Amino acid sequence: MPAALGAGPRLAGCAGVCPGRGHAGSCLDSGAGHGNHGCALVVRSWCGRARPDASGLSREVTVIVTAVPNRGDIEADIKETLGLVPHFFQRIPTELLGPEWEIFKRIELGETLIPNKYKELIGVGLHAETKCHYCSLFHTEAAKLFGATEEEIQEAVHYAKASLGWSAYINGMQEDYDQFKAELGQVVDYVKSKG
Repeated sequence: MPAALGAGPRLAGCAGVCPGRGHAGSCLDSGAGHGNHGCALVVRSWCGRARPDASGLSREVTVIVTAVPNRGDIEADIKETLGLVPHFFQRIPTELLGPEWEIFKRIELGETLIPNKYKELIGVGLHAETKCHYCSLFHTEAAKLFGATEEEIQEAVHYAKASLGWSAYINGMQEDYDQFKAELGQVVDYVKSKG
């Protein structure tokens, strides 16, 4: 059975590559779990020869070659989705742009368990408190794009204000947490019983 790099036996490396470490590719000795000496390995090439391991047996090796992300492809996807590549995306280093875009696209724009309109209303309320004017603007406009009305946006902000007010009061009065938790449990049980 082929051994994946990082999970299989230690192999003798190709000439001059990771000498004494037993891999082909670039060995970044980080002490974290690869092979028998704990390096992180970025494979760029493999000579194609299976080498004997410490027992003298040859092993078939599966080499996973990771490609450097193509910034042009990522930016083309951003432009296709948003109509332009915003400056804040242009400033992200190439090696981080792909993962950052995927997270943004999935969480901010994609369909998740929480419908987009409600996610954006959560963002509106959240950033009313963080006072980030970039985020407040983004989430307000995104909420509108996903169908939120001015009244819903205003309610999200009022909800945040009310919730934060209670938080300030309860924490400021140093209410006993265990008592608060027990009383909340009683309230929940009572409301459920009324059905």
